[in-house]
Amino acid sequence: GTPGRRPRAQAPGHTSIVTRHLDGSVEVVTDLDGDGVADIVQIDVDGDGIPDITYVDSDRDGRLDTVLGDPDAVGTGAHRA
Repeated sequence: GTPGRRPRAQAPGHTSIVTRHLDGSVEVVTDLDGDGVADIVQIDVDGDGIPDITYVDSDRDGRLDTVLGDPDAVGTGAHRA
């Protein structure tokens, strides 16, 4: 494969990749249709298990276009879109 790229999924299906960062934040990338492109990216800045920011590809064009934020998130600058 190409360095720095994830391999494309061979069969359609839901795939999630969870990354836990040293600062305590957690990032979840979800590919709902198995095309190898993230449809949802959630970031939990404070590590409490509740996403503080969610990016969604609402029109399924391969670009994350909707941002949902937790209004109770502290210090994230997140706003509900």
